[in-house]
Amino acid sequence: MLYLVISVIATMIINSLLRPLNNLNQSVSQLAQGSGDLTQRIAIERMDEIGELADNMNQFLAQLQAMIKGVVNHSQDLIQHAERSAQLSNLASERVTEQQNDVNQIATAIHEMSATSGEVANHAEMTAGAAQASTSACEQGQQVIGQNRDAITSLANQVQDAANVIHELESNAQGH
Repeated sequence: MLYLVISVIATMIINSLLRPLNNLNQSVSQLAQGSGDLTQRIAIERMDEIGELADNMNQFLAQLQAMIKGVVNHSQDLIQHAERSAQLSNLASERVTEQQNDVNQIATAIHEMSATSGEVANHAEMTAGAAQASTSACEQGQQVIGQNRDAITSLANQVQDAANVIHELESNAQGH
């Protein structure tokens, strides 16, 4: 019977010693199985080794909560920077497209000006050819005019000589 009384007392003492450890184990288990709510804390019922362990767990949870909060804040900053980078990339892409269109328009204008300058060169060459032909015709006309002048001068001399001969014949015919 003494054995039974000692067993019951020992069981009660062991249960009273293990009860806070079981409570702590249940609290940690609830934290582990929860939805990751880091705002939950373990209730500290005593200030012995088990209470210190519960307090240390609460401090660990507070630090973990602060770290996760920092990661979330940095993630939000990164998301904002990524969105801004995407906007800047889109803007740069639009500007590159606009510049490419401008370059294409300039290339088209240069091609058209090149074709136009070719036509102008052809017209200038034809004009130069016509001017050369006109100059040549003028030179030939001047030669013809010079030849006609010489022929007229020669004819005038011949007419003068003929007039002199006629005048002489007339003088001879009257004097004889």
